[in-house]
Amino acid sequence: MFDITFFAPYCLIAGRVLIGFYFFFFVFWNSYHWRPTLDVMHQQCIPFAFPLLIFGICFQGITGLFIMLATYTAYAAALLVVFDVFATFVFHRFWTMESGPARTLNTIIFIGNLTVTLGGLLLLVGLEAAMLQH
Repeated sequence: MFDITFFAPYCLIAGRVLIGFYFFFFVFWNSYHWRPTLDVMHQQCIPFAFPLLIFGICFQGITGLFIMLATYTAYAAALLVVFDVFATFVFHRFWTMESGPARTLNTIIFIGNLTVTLGGLLLLVGLEAAMLQH
């Protein structure tokens, strides 16, 4: 019989690395595409948009790296939960868009961020907290 528990430690490591890399990747993406990101922030009337953009890029990089390296994972993931919700509501406001491809894309990203991404982060927080109790 196949024992699925054999893969458990490898799945936990792979999941952690993939979730961390997702956020770490956006350091490079947002650094390269900083102008359109800043334009959206200005459109949303976010004060101190440029310093916040720099902070967000650094924040994603540091927390993503912490998660990948299994360092302060629960704290990094919990902070990213707040960041993810805020960023999703700022950058993917599909309900303000006309029907069409941009609205469809932003709806998909919005739902993905608030389900899969948020779910993965919350699982990391829960798993780390459970491991600290034992």
